[in-house]
Amino acid sequence: SIREAAKGFEVSKSTLSDRYKGKVNRVKAHESQQNLSSAEELILVEWIKVMARRGLPMSASMIIDCAMDI
Repeated sequence: SIREAAKGFEVSKSTLSDRYKGKVNRVKAHESQQNLSSAEELILVEWIKVMARRGLPMSASMIIDCAMDI
């Protein structure tokens, strides 16, 4: 049952029921309203981390410029 599966996977019953019925989560539902897709956002995050490891932290304006280039 959904209740048992929810308990087994430690998620709420309503969340599991919604997914079973095909309802998408909030992130996916609003992806079209975002400037970057989830995949593009992950790429940007990885680039920010690379720059930080190199000792070159990015300012907010640099991040915006990079996001606009994607």
